[in-house]
Amino acid sequence: MIEAFLHINIAQSLFSCFVIIKKKALSPADKVVMLWLLAVIGVFVIKINNPESIRFKLDGWVLQGLIIQTFPVFLYLYTRFLVSKDTSFRLRDSFHFSISLISVVVLGLLRSKTTFLKKELSLIHDSSFIVLSVGCALAFILYGVATYRLLSVEGDNVKMLKRFALSFYLFYAIVLVWAMGRYYFEWTWQIRYFSIPMYTGFIYGISLLRNKKSIESTKTDLSSKVKSYLNSGLKSEDAPGYVEKIIKCMDEEKPWLNSNVTIKDIAKLTSIPSHFVTQILNEELNKNFYTLVNEYRVNEVIRLFDSADYENKTIEWIAYEAGFNSKSSFNVFFKKSKGETPSVYRRKMKNS
Repeated sequence: MIEAFLHINIAQSLFSCFVIIKKKALSPADKVVMLWLLAVIGVFVIKINNPESIRFKLDGWVLQGLIIQTFPVFLYLYTRFLVSKDTSFRLRDSFHFSISLISVVVLGLLRSKTTFLKKELSLIHDSSFIVLSVGCALAFILYGVATYRLLSVEGDNVKMLKRFALSFYLFYAIVLVWAMGRYYFEWTWQIRYFSIPMYTGFIYGISLLRNKKSIESTKTDLSSKVKSYLNSGLKSEDAPGYVEKIIKCMDEEKPWLNSNVTIKDIAKLTSIPSHFVTQILNEELNKNFYTLVNEYRVNEVIRLFDSADYENKTIEWIAYEAGFNSKSSFNVFFKKSKGETPSVYRRKMKNS
């Protein structure tokens, strides 16, 4: 049963590599996925054959550990090439595999100092496992944090990649903890009946990544929006007047105090078609509707901070009073807008 899963995984990985190669133009992200799949194939081949390296007398599990150390690096590089505008590999990208390279060097030095007598094998195995477990833990932490930071952008493509990254690191952590527990604490329960099917799902996850478009394309591209508005019917000479009406509505009617306000509400109050409102915000004010209303709400929060009538009110209460409907979104937007958390900002106002 387990061997069947391994052969299925190898076949799926090879098929995915073939599909990638058939692309007319390979992006750096495509190349990373293909190399990652080849690395996974290496793990499965070792699981089936459990070979030994004649030169270093490396057991199969040591070779697997060295390959698995690279998995967080591959996920990080893939994510980086999607998020950034990099169009090719650079020499410095190879330094991301330093953890695995250092592990190979250390293992080589350890094994070159011994004649591999029977009494020394236990010490060599212990030393090898320590090197591999430390390397895997470092890769897990360093590249897990780095990948998380890269995935802080918004977009539909990012959501799927975030789910995959979370699943990957959860699985990676489980395998790492199990391996250390089995080696150091002699756990007897087997994980292979769980890990091999999980590897199968993992392979299909990587295979799906080959079809992901650049996350950069999910970000707002103002110039492309301007072109798309050419046929909207809005006359350039009308734009300034519409801007004035929208700003006047926001200042006087204060629709942003309603936490459920929408563009349609603004369109109704200003008698401007809703698609024109969207266009005006993007082209003339260089911001979306969400940003506009939250800017007004933040200013209202600051005004209430300075009011004696609200001195004893909590920050959360004031935020809801100003139109925010979520404490977390309020905190994030306030800090992004003012560079400080609401509590720090309010304290400084009181002390000034």
